[in-house]
Amino acid sequence: MSGQAQRACDKWNRQNKIGDVVILKRDSGTEETVTTRTDAFVCNAGYPVIFLNGVRGYYLLERVRPA
Repeated sequence: MSGQAQRACDKWNRQNKIGDVVILKRDSGTEETVTTRTDAFVCNAGYPVIFLNGVRGYYLLERVRPA
């Protein structure tokens, strides 16, 4: 997973910058508009994730899309 996860992060980071507006799909299924706080990175568990402003913890990159 790690190589694939890193490629997903690299692609995201080429196309999106810190501070960009994105749509986050929460665990509950609701969506909200937020901004990115960091670049995407591979977490210790091996998944591509990102930190978002106003959101506690990081979210899987697959739950975030550009607005």
